[in-house]
Amino acid sequence: SGSAEPMDLLHQASYHLKKIPLSHHYRSNHPDLIAFSNKHIYNNQLKAYPSFKSEKPIQHMFCEKGVFVNRQNEVEAKEIAKEIEVRLNHKNSVGIVAFSEEQLNCIWNNLSAKTQGKLTARLDENTAFFKALENVQGDECDHLLISFGFSKNEDDELHHRFGPMNTVNGRKRLNVLVTRAKESISFYCSIKST
Repeated sequence: SGSAEPMDLLHQASYHLKKIPLSHHYRSNHPDLIAFSNKHIYNNQLKAYPSFKSEKPIQHMFCEKGVFVNRQNEVEAKEIAKEIEVRLNHKNSVGIVAFSEEQLNCIWNNLSAKTQGKLTARLDENTAFFKALENVQGDECDHLLISFGFSKNEDDELHHRFGPMNTVNGRKRLNVLVTRAKESISFYCSIKST
């Protein structure tokens, strides 16, 4: 009926209809871009098509001096802001995602007025997106820039409060995020996995 909520329809469909797993990934031009989700979400069932480009599509941008103060990482925001300025001078689409609204605001505040204007124009043209992790859904871009933001505080302590990642849907949000890029991902963070 017309009164059913979208979630109810999806729930009913998943209960009554045959499940057919996703097997081909068409967005990303390099298998490395989908490798994390393929391994941890899809049990290596996805087929991604390799591109002819030889460079590595994922870059880890470690911001050694980043500190998490007042729910923001200014050092990391400044680093990603420099890259945003460069990316906006090219025609390729760009996505910028921070793991929190506070970090997204910090990045915005570290962009020059000129770059803010360029980014606003690109947002209006739908050739860029600028979002916090929890708002990413259905977006895609050529180049994805991610700011993790979380790191040790000024007392050299690392708290394991990672915003939307700590919620029940954190795994799904991460999967959506890391599958947005067609060409490359640059991941900015101030901590190492160790």
